[in-house]
Amino acid sequence: MSVLLFDPITHTYTVDGVKKISVTQVFNRVATRSNDKDDFQSVSGSEFYRFDESRDFGNEFHKVAGFTVSDVSCSYDPVMQPWVNGLNKFLTEKELMDFITERNFADIYDVEKPLYSKKYDYVGTLDWFFSNIGTALLIDWKTGTIMPKLARYQTAAYLELIKENYGLRSNAYRWTVRIFENGYELEIRKPSDQQSDFNKFLSLLNVYKSFSKGMK
Repeated sequence: MSVLLFDPITHTYTVDGVKKISVTQVFNRVATRSNDKDDFQSVSGSEFYRFDESRDFGNEFHKVAGFTVSDVSCSYDPVMQPWVNGLNKFLTEKELMDFITERNFADIYDVEKPLYSKKYDYVGTLDWFFSNIGTALLIDWKTGTIMPKLARYQTAAYLELIKENYGLRSNAYRWTVRIFENGYELEIRKPSDQQSDFNKFLSLLNVYKSFSKGMK
């Protein structure tokens, strides 16, 4: 069995000691945000620089969200409280509660779970995922100033990791949740959107790999 390791300091993944391309790495290479828009550059360019403050805040929020949905108490910087308020608002969202209650999720439940696709040779970490025999729900957290247009392709990549690693055959929904101060924004992708969204991610991944041969 392959051994997947994640280094949270460098945000790098290795499988059996070999560095692997991550889902977020692909998107950091081909797109960035400026002036509240999604912009693109040549994939042959360098990795985009992410401001340390933004990266660190996002990482810390993901930790808090992971503890919260796992019903584990945790401490956090008071500066984050408005975003925690936004998270709690989402977690009491009627649509979410109805979705969970009606389907009685119990089979698989994972939070902050790193996975590797042997078939497509990429890695990624799921924020929150649960399923039953017939239906699954993947939730991905965002804390930026806008809902990224590429988020649907990112969640499609994560869902494919789930299918490969768990043998999932359920109809799976993908929710991208952008948490902001005292509120949230929700984007829902249905099972019928998966193949189209994943094909677009594969296109980005394959082009990225063609310019990153030295990484494999």
